[in-house]
Amino acid sequence: MLDYLLEKGFVRPSTSPFAAPIMFTPKKDGGLRMCIDYRALNRVTIKSPYPIPRADELIDQLREAKFFSKIDMRGSYHQIRVNKTSYYKTAFRTRYGSYEYTVMPFGLTNASSTFQLTMNEVFRPLLDKCVIVYLDDILVYSTTREQHLKDLTVCEFLIHDLEFLGHVISIDDVKIDPKKIAMIQDWKPPAHLRELQSFLGSDLTVKQGAYYLKSGTNQIWVPAYLTLRELLIQEAHDSNFSGHYGINKTAKLLSRNYYWPDMPKDVQLYVTSCTTYQRMKSSRLRPAGLLQPLEPPSRPWQQVTMDFVTGLPAGPSGNDAILIVIDRLTKMAHFSACKTTITAEQTAKLFLTNIVRLHGFPSAIISDRDPRFTSNFWTKNRQQYGTRLHLSTAYHPQSDGQTERTNQTMEQLIHTTCTNPA
Repeated sequence: MLDYLLEKGFVRPSTSPFAAPIMFTPKKDGGLRMCIDYRALNRVTIKSPYPIPRADELIDQLREAKFFSKIDMRGSYHQIRVNKTSYYKTAFRTRYGSYEYTVMPFGLTNASSTFQLTMNEVFRPLLDKCVIVYLDDILVYSTTREQHLKDLTVCEFLIHDLEFLGHVISIDDVKIDPKKIAMIQDWKPPAHLRELQSFLGSDLTVKQGAYYLKSGTNQIWVPAYLTLRELLIQEAHDSNFSGHYGINKTAKLLSRNYYWPDMPKDVQLYVTSCTTYQRMKSSRLRPAGLLQPLEPPSRPWQQVTMDFVTGLPAGPSGNDAILIVIDRLTKMAHFSACKTTITAEQTAKLFLTNIVRLHGFPSAIISDRDPRFTSNFWTKNRQQYGTRLHLSTAYHPQSDGQTERTNQTMEQLIHTTCTNPA
């Protein structure tokens, strides 16, 4: 069986991390049928909603029929190709190594619905007239012998060329049907706006098309599949690289690559129902009283803000704190791992290595009243290079709100990542 599948090109050797087990069941002719246990893969597969016909409804269609012809397709599922990016998911293990399918195998949760969809598209003109299709079983039925022979005249046997799904298939190759090409070649160029709109509308109004359209900003137009859209929002909001951001930031992140109508509403509905976001978000209410803004800098890295985030779980190297340095103009931030017991000298060394080496000395530093920033050693270093120190008001973190806001974002990322590891 394995040699046959390899010879036909249905499977190929695999190095996939997936490895479904196989088993063998007896066939009616005494042979063995290889079965792959895809239950683990099926549990995490999004189920296709396409319906399988009900047996009782199909039988009802035959109540007046007297003549029947049955066609049973051989290796039916293997006629459908698997997307190349999904080969590795179909991998199975044998005593001879691991292999993966290049065609649709039996046992996948969506295999039946996918095959039924394909068969319905092929036989659509004849369905409920003289043909019943149930997966790979095709039944031709008629009320009279003459009508049955007439129904079967649409079948072609032992031919070298045939038209199928808009293509001409021959022994040598597969070509687009010349009649389809001629229709496009003979299409008259639009003469006015209404004809142009009509021409474009023939494709752009397709809502359930098996392809995606792109807008002028290179965004992928996501079709109206709610499950697909929810998956994209989930990736933009819930992943470890997203950190359960708010509505506006999640929508902006998603709109970089995707577009669909009412995207902001869908994002708002998802984010407001996210329990992790509701627990972790901070209040953004404006404090009472009037705040005096700092003078804005005129160039990048002219003014920076500094702060420590402490009380974190210690890592393998013993670091349990982070030194945060932010450019007030561009909002660019540097995060440097350190220990809570870091001294003023070590802080200065970290600042020189990670900030000054890349951006030069700033003309002003805004920080809280941490002793490491007000020590004699740190003061002499600043005076030597002409850097001024602006201290925020005691017990008033809003004075350095930019740094505090970045601290919250970083802490939220760490918190959500540790709470919901990938």
